[in-house]
Amino acid sequence: MKFIVAHLSSEAVLISTKIERNCLKGVDKRLETKIRASNLIRYAVNDKECSSPPEMTDDKAIVAEQGP
Repeated sequence: MKFIVAHLSSEAVLISTKIERNCLKGVDKRLETKIRASNLIRYAVNDKECSSPPEMTDDKAIVAEQGP
């Protein structure tokens, strides 16, 4: 399980989603829209091939990994 934390304005949004093959899957559409609008996190999901993790665009977005 990985957690992506994005600080949006004064609000912190926590997305807890199981990421398989480094793809973001199962992200709530409202949160996804909010994140895309914030330009803090940009990522591309390709169902056939996901070889790299979400790309962080600045230091306001961090990825933390939690053990099983």
